[in-house]
Amino acid sequence: MQAVKEKIVSLNATRKARQEAKAEERAEKEIAKARMDVAREIRLAKEAEAEMDLHVANTGKKG
Repeated sequence: MQAVKEKIVSLNATRKARQEAKAEERAEKEIAKARMDVAREIRLAKEAEAEMDLHVANTGKKG
């Protein structure tokens, strides 16, 4: 009977460890996704700034 009880406790501990590992992995994936989103927004902002600089430079040449 004691062996069965120990086995159940062991299974519960394993299950809990797996759940914690999965939660940690999900959190890491969310952080990575957020970093990718931020990097994309920075890239788009830099492209927009470069386009605006070009536009201003071209406007200056015309005037």
